[in-house]
Amino acid sequence: MHIGVPRETGPHERRVGLTPWAAGHLVRLGHTVVVEKGAGAGARFTDDEYAAAGATVVYSREEAFKRADVVLCVTLLRGDDLDLLRPESVLCGFHHLSVAPRAVVERLCGLRMTTIGYELVEDAEGRRPLLIPMSEMAGEMAVYVAGHYLQNEEGGLIGSMAMIGALTAGLFGRWVVRTGERILNRMPIIRSVYGAIKQIFETVLAQQSRAFREVVLVEFPRREAWTIGFVTARTQGEIARLMPNDLLTLYVPTTPNVTGGYMLFVPRKDVVPLSMSVEDAWKLVISIGIVTPPDRLVPPSPGPQQPDGRIALKEVE
Repeated sequence: MHIGVPRETGPHERRVGLTPWAAGHLVRLGHTVVVEKGAGAGARFTDDEYAAAGATVVYSREEAFKRADVVLCVTLLRGDDLDLLRPESVLCGFHHLSVAPRAVVERLCGLRMTTIGYELVEDAEGRRPLLIPMSEMAGEMAVYVAGHYLQNEEGGLIGSMAMIGALTAGLFGRWVVRTGERILNRMPIIRSVYGAIKQIFETVLAQQSRAFREVVLVEFPRREAWTIGFVTARTQGEIARLMPNDLLTLYVPTTPNVTGGYMLFVPRKDVVPLSMSVEDAWKLVISIGIVTPPDRLVPPSPGPQQPDGRIALKEVE
């Protein structure tokens, strides 16, 4: 059997349809392997390595197709390459024909090609042994690529966050995120910080929640000792009925591990509202006071005042 290995021409594609080791194995089995010159260069395989394995290196792209009963590619062929295929030959690669252009599929049908899509090959247990490792490698690399594009010279944080947001909206994107989390969870220090921050943003900063929308100062754990607190709700239910004062439910986090903390029921008159944003307050807590947000100067307009002259906290749902 004659097996052809053309050079991949897709953008940023550096893979090759057959390695020199695999080519040598096929040659020893009695097959003829024809490799287009430079086909393995992107994957760091030289033409000399293919020649040493017994393959024939050809300079003409057409020859790599016309002499082949089986063509081994990585991605689906398009354009002029389709005209180089021998009718009724076999084409192997990651084709994804379900989303391929209609013209390409019709052309392959017209040539009566046998196409073997690596992404559809299953073993006896229904697993896809060729697709799984490629998906895992793509997921591992996606995290590093995303980190690269977060750098200023590649557009910075804002544009990249939009890209990541669009990515995570799909099933593949969510798989990538899970893979990234597995990488972070292998790092002894990073995993604890990442886990804490993730829990905060998932549970307390959800868009549907009205909790954690205001920041206050509260005396804790003793008089004249003040700490940051986050208003989670206006206290209701049995606790509100049994207590004489108008209470607020506060969360007072510990630092730097902000997943631990205290829930306090504090009279509204005993807290001091702050004008800093919730995000700035979290930075202050997580950094152990090192990152201090700037003072927002004078509030726009004072609201109703308490008897002691403090500005009243706006109503919390």
